[in-house]
Amino acid sequence: MSNSFRIEILGQRDASSAVTVDRSLPSPLAQIYSSSEWATFCDKINKALEPFEALKKKVLRMTMLSFGFGFGMFAIAAATIGISFGTGRGGFNIFPLFIVLGLLMVFVPAAVGCYTAKMAMEQSNIIKADLQRVVNEESERRYEVSFHLREEVYTTFEYHSGTEHRSGGYRPVQRSLYYIECVINNTVSAATVPLGAEVVETSYATPVAPSAFDTLAAETGASAGYGQKSAVERLQELEAVKGMLSENEYNQKRSAILATL
Repeated sequence: MSNSFRIEILGQRDASSAVTVDRSLPSPLAQIYSSSEWATFCDKINKALEPFEALKKKVLRMTMLSFGFGFGMFAIAAATIGISFGTGRGGFNIFPLFIVLGLLMVFVPAAVGCYTAKMAMEQSNIIKADLQRVVNEESERRYEVSFHLREEVYTTFEYHSGTEHRSGGYRPVQRSLYYIECVINNTVSAATVPLGAEVVETSYATPVAPSAFDTLAAETGASAGYGQKSAVERLQELEAVKGMLSENEYNQKRSAILATL
């Protein structure tokens, strides 16, 4: 029998907060971990989570760059319109410039967004693999408890600006949160088994039913006090159980009886 609970990884939703594991020692683990042992385990987890900080900052910079570029293109377009109206009809043709600015405003932020998403996914997979390694190593060290990295998908509403074919507003978006599941094996009590002791599985012999010839031999030995059976009688008894013996066993028993003649 086992029970489980979750250990939270904090700061995943807040870009300004550090991503760290909850360092408070859960009460179910109080008899398994000392304070120093739990602190050491948390330090290993936080070490694996450190790259998340650099990743969050990089994603934030790329997002700001995308917005800044779009705002810059809009400012250039507005300035171009102002210059065109200021010069009157004799001004230059701004239509080709608007086409170029429009393409830049659409494709550059889209390219930056795709690159950011791909980069974030690759880095996240590396961090998750390192975190999984840490919890696996800790699980292998202890027989009474195991740790597992889990993913929780939730739905949130985020604002999206409108497009030509779709109006802006808040839309549901699926996001992922990660936590560590702790499973305690109640079959082995930490109070009765010393920490670090090796658990040895005890094997039990499987009872084997005696063969017909073994039963016959036992009965023959038990009745030896009442008189020794003749070789002929023993041969007759052997023939009676011949079908229950292999050919090799039958020949050995028969030769042993004939040797007494």
